[in-house]
Amino acid sequence: MCGIFAYSGPGDVTQTLMDGLRKLEYRGYDSSGIAFFSTDDRIQCVRACGDISELEKLLSDEVRESSGKTGVHSGMTSSMNGSGIGHTRWATHGAPTKDNAHPHRAGPFYVIHNGVIENEGELKNLIDPQSLASETDTEVIAHLLLRFYKEEKGDLVKSVFKTMNCLKGSYAVTVLCEERPGEMIAFKQGPPLALCKGEGWIISSDIYSVGEDVQEVIFLEDGEALFLKDQEFQIYDRQGRKIQKEFKIIPREQSLLDKKGFPHFMLKEIFEQPDVTRKILENSIHRHEGQLNVKPAGGDHESFNRLIKKVSSVRIVACGSSYFAGLFGKYLIEEFADVMVEVEPASEFIYRKAVFDTNTLILFISQSGETADTLTALNRVKEKGLKTISLCNVPNSSLDRQVDYGFYMQAGQEVGVASTKAFTSSLIWLILLAFHFSKERKTLSSEREKSLVKSLLQLPPYMEQVLGYEDFFLETAEALKTFSGFLYLGRGVFYPIALEGALKLKEIAYIHAEGYPAGEMKHGPLALIDKNKAVVALLPSEGILYDKTLTNLKEARTRGAEIIGLGGKDTSELKKLCNHYLPLPKLPEFLLPVLAVIPLQMMAYYISRSFGYNADRPRNLAKSVTVE
Repeated sequence: MCGIFAYSGPGDVTQTLMDGLRKLEYRGYDSSGIAFFSTDDRIQCVRACGDISELEKLLSDEVRESSGKTGVHSGMTSSMNGSGIGHTRWATHGAPTKDNAHPHRAGPFYVIHNGVIENEGELKNLIDPQSLASETDTEVIAHLLLRFYKEEKGDLVKSVFKTMNCLKGSYAVTVLCEERPGEMIAFKQGPPLALCKGEGWIISSDIYSVGEDVQEVIFLEDGEALFLKDQEFQIYDRQGRKIQKEFKIIPREQSLLDKKGFPHFMLKEIFEQPDVTRKILENSIHRHEGQLNVKPAGGDHESFNRLIKKVSSVRIVACGSSYFAGLFGKYLIEEFADVMVEVEPASEFIYRKAVFDTNTLILFISQSGETADTLTALNRVKEKGLKTISLCNVPNSSLDRQVDYGFYMQAGQEVGVASTKAFTSSLIWLILLAFHFSKERKTLSSEREKSLVKSLLQLPPYMEQVLGYEDFFLETAEALKTFSGFLYLGRGVFYPIALEGALKLKEIAYIHAEGYPAGEMKHGPLALIDKNKAVVALLPSEGILYDKTLTNLKEARTRGAEIIGLGGKDTSELKKLCNHYLPLPKLPEFLLPVLAVIPLQMMAYYISRSFGYNADRPRNLAKSVTVE
């Protein structure tokens, strides 16, 4: 939620800020703003409501010309140094208006902030409330800095730490002070913030916004503060002591922010799923031997294997799509490894009394590795001394750095707010982990292992085959969008996929949709069924669950529902029962849901597009939820 991008160094500072904000816009697009030093060492602040293009319009030729005389913007690379801060906002406190856009000012201080200050009302007693010009919690930070700066007679370090000690909640803050050109301040508690080294210095909430020429990064930890001055920096810990931190190399495996001819990042990312799956499998199996090769990217491989041999249960903690992936993992791990698995939304887990066995292994799933609820849950678990593993898409994220063992989704950068390829990657990894658990616990024979590997290798070409359904949904989107509600039904491993399909439609098409266990439909949801409702059914290829789901569909069809069916069986009975039926390639039951999720993603995308919505930027949502 929200994006921070600040720069200090040579060249065109305003252009550098704008380039960074464009790459961060998927994290928040309610409003944006920048503040930078202009010709006379005064700070120029420009803010706009709406997306980045609105801010660009306000950066007039006059503003750019005045800043260019100091090397901030000259239309060419300059050897002189300039500095500025930029922010793209996802509104929490206050409506998405220009007045509430960042940066916020108090005296010489200009502040940008990601997070939520929970004691905002209490802190207003420390400042003059009449001086506030916005509805945001962020502006209070600026006024606290100003108060303590005066009290400490210009001692910036003391002013920052006194401010930090007042704040409760989550925050990543970057500051310019008009009285101190060439200096920049950053401090955090919760949301990510990093110092990146290139031709100049970049402070960003997302290291993949910094550009290909920036290779080294220092991640600030909670309670730390960064002071940058004249191209040198000093970091302090939460006790105010100077500390040394080493730079890390930024991994460059992420996809470039290029739509590659697709109208939206979301559609591009849907079509990237076969290649992402190939990459995961190449690194996780020995193709010729027909054997698994599952190893954590972070943590010792042998100690991980010893751990999973003795675990008594697994607790999966996640949010949103990652939570649904965790539900899918529960079915697989219990089925293949014979280990009890519980799955909990992180937002519920952190506020209840949870009972653990000492041999419980906790798995955290988060695309960004920065999800606030998930990180809070991790801290709680670490206090109890339990072993932890993560599945996330961003190496060196907060989650990745704190767990005992880390696995990477390897999906590449996902820009669309509604997760697609990261969700599918999670499913693949959970299948692999289930098999690996089974192998290490001696419940997987070598013959079965070879058969499973052979089936996994069929996934990428079959995924490409399913992507051929695109034209079907392109043609039927206009008809499907007329329904007032959708009920997604599934049993067993298909139930979590039904939940994910419904979520996608809600996220980007703003249509009420509900995922439900098919067998529970007659215990309530059947009352909703009429000719204005559509039922999306995910069917197994065969067996008792296929027969039972078929019965549920007949109950819905009898009451006038439009039936859209997906499954691994292609019979005249199904085609007659369903208004629209898409047969999926034949695969083992545990892999079929991976194929089923793709047409559900496309259905949501094309219905959204038929309404004229921007699927990449659904209203009220942000890509990375870094506040509770």
